[in-house]
Amino acid sequence: MGGSRELERVLEFDAQSPPLTLRDFQWAMGSILAVLHNAWFKAKVDVFDFYPGLKTPEMREREERVARKRAELEAHYRWALENDPAARALAAQLEARKRGDHDGNAR
Repeated sequence: MGGSRELERVLEFDAQSPPLTLRDFQWAMGSILAVLHNAWFKAKVDVFDFYPGLKTPEMREREERVARKRAELEAHYRWALENDPAARALAAQLEARKRGDHDGNAR
């Protein structure tokens, strides 16, 4: 009955260090794929691009808050450009600087 002792040792080892779960496998595979992709392409990816199910609820909530805040800020900016002369003047100065007119004069 030497086989049963060997099986007991394997089961003891598994109890100490559980076998690989699907989540662990997806994390490892996604990490490998992300490293390979990022080494070859300019657009960077992470594990969650390959396996979005790995995101925790806290991560999803944070992304939603960031997206809401960004949308609010963009709406305020658009409103200011339409209704506030000072904001329009500042936007014109910034645009002039982008084009290389460092005096701030619109061309």
